[in-house]
Amino acid sequence: QQTQRLNTVIQNVRRATRPPEPHFEAVRLPEPLNETLTLVDPPMQKAGIELHIRLDDQIPQIKADRNRVQTALFNLIQNAMEAMPEGGQITVSAYTDSNRREVFLMVQDTGRGIPPELMERICEPFFSTHQEEGMRGLGLAIVQDIVKIHGGRIDIESRADEGTKIVI
Repeated sequence: QQTQRLNTVIQNVRRATRPPEPHFEAVRLPEPLNETLTLVDPPMQKAGIELHIRLDDQIPQIKADRNRVQTALFNLIQNAMEAMPEGGQITVSAYTDSNRREVFLMVQDTGRGIPPELMERICEPFFSTHQEEGMRGLGLAIVQDIVKIHGGRIDIESRADEGTKIVI
């Protein structure tokens, strides 16, 4: 009975915290990128992290949920910052392929990288390498959900002590 009661509580919490339906509109990527950078710039400067922005001039508008794109960028940048407690560099790029059929967002850091044995688990909800309490391990799971909603994909490359590159 208690297991059924807890299952009902969990289902109610999941329903209550489910994000609203996506609101797709024409979006120019520099806009949510600039909005996100204003949020992360102060902590980046405090942490001694250099930020490099590379935007392709030919990026077309995309149909996207602006808030979700901003959330994905924020989570990727936040993870990159956490991977560099002693400072480093983050490069954020937006570009298209040669046929202009896909738009890519890339966040690359010079952090400690993701150990190969953890790569399969990093997008699992609540998986975190941080020991402290709190809501940890949701960032990449959220990014993965946002990418799915938009019909995209996520590619992650990482090397120990060289950093991580995530492209959506």
